[in-house]
Amino acid sequence: MLPIEPVPDADMRDGVTGPRNEEEEEEEEEEEEAALRDALQDAVNMSMKAVRKKGEEEKVRMLTAVTAAGARVTAEAEAEAAKLTAVAKAQAKATRASAVEFTAGAKASAAKLMAEAEAKAKATGAAAAKVTAEAAKMKRVVEEDRAGLKAEIESMEGAHVFENSAVLLDVGGHKFTTSRLTLTSVADTMLASKFSGRYPLTLNAEGAYFIDRDGRHFHHILNFLRDSGSFELSSDLTEGQIKELAKELEYYGLLDRAMPYHAQKQVGRALLQSACLDGTKRVLKTALAQARALVFKTKTSFLKKKYQALRWVVTDRVKNGSPVWTAPVEGGELFMYRSTRKRMTVGSESQYAAGCAFGDIFNDEKTDEVATPTDLPSDMWTSNARVTLPAQYALAEMLISHSSRSCDFACVPKMYITTVYGLDDGEPAMAAALRQLAALNRSRPK
Repeated sequence: MLPIEPVPDADMRDGVTGPRNEEEEEEEEEEEEAALRDALQDAVNMSMKAVRKKGEEEKVRMLTAVTAAGARVTAEAEAEAAKLTAVAKAQAKATRASAVEFTAGAKASAAKLMAEAEAKAKATGAAAAKVTAEAAKMKRVVEEDRAGLKAEIESMEGAHVFENSAVLLDVGGHKFTTSRLTLTSVADTMLASKFSGRYPLTLNAEGAYFIDRDGRHFHHILNFLRDSGSFELSSDLTEGQIKELAKELEYYGLLDRAMPYHAQKQVGRALLQSACLDGTKRVLKTALAQARALVFKTKTSFLKKKYQALRWVVTDRVKNGSPVWTAPVEGGELFMYRSTRKRMTVGSESQYAAGCAFGDIFNDEKTDEVATPTDLPSDMWTSNARVTLPAQYALAEMLISHSSRSCDFACVPKMYITTVYGLDDGEPAMAAALRQLAALNRSRPK
């Protein structure tokens, strides 16, 4: 704004002094007002100009600021839009992946369910087929069993008639009448097999079944078959007749059943007869003791199970002047024999054949005379590790030591021996030996 200069007094204008009139004063006032208005107008114009300029500058500044703000907002919006677009794309991708995975899982589950359904259907079909097959099989079995039962009933009816019907036998010219039931009463014999009905039989002209054997003692065989549980052989048979009957019984497979211990009796009799021929007290006493113990049992819990309980039967074999006893065991036989060291020894067949001095078990009683096993001390038996229970062997007292511990013999605490069968004193051979021994005892040397 321009400064307003003071207007000179009217009386002093143009260097003229003096009073002025009213017109001049009015003119002057108007001029002054006009000048003032002009000055004011100029000031206003200048102010307006300045205001407009400042407004334009402010407008420019504000426009610039707005433009910058708009650009910033636009950039931020674009960035946010880009971010949202990326998130949306990622979510869309994840959604697509989930959808693919779900679709794949759904397909897999559907396939699995379909496979399981097919498998169950097949299993059900197989089970149904199996049940049907089993039912058919059971039906066949029932029908076969029914047919078999019917056949068996018919067979039993026929067998009943067959077994109870009279049978005429011609045994070496001796005629016997019996029944098939009697002839087949003892299984696993020649007669049971022959008349079982499995084999065709031919009748002779007299309507009899012929057997080409000595028939003089056949009635004893029929009596045994009729009452095998309580059969006793007639005591009036001679020694020769007993031998003949034994031969026939052996042919028919009945010797051990009708005449048990017959072979052992023969061994005992032979021992006694031999002793009677020797005629000495020592031999007679030994033979009598042996004849009384033709069959005996040994029992001990010290040995392994295979050897704990044995049944010994005398044989017709002789080893170092003494009879040999045998006992059946799993896998073969054991032999009880007199060794070269004059001890009763138990061993395998090869040990017996070789005369092994110790075997697996032996009695440490050493005598020059032949001893009977039942007369030996029960606490002097010994055994090696092969036949002894390990726990017993580890704690036992050892009898003999060798270079190898496994060959040592342990003392058996107790071997129990029980006689099962022997000749009684009424047996003719026993009676003869006893009489001869008594006569020797009565005689006194002078």
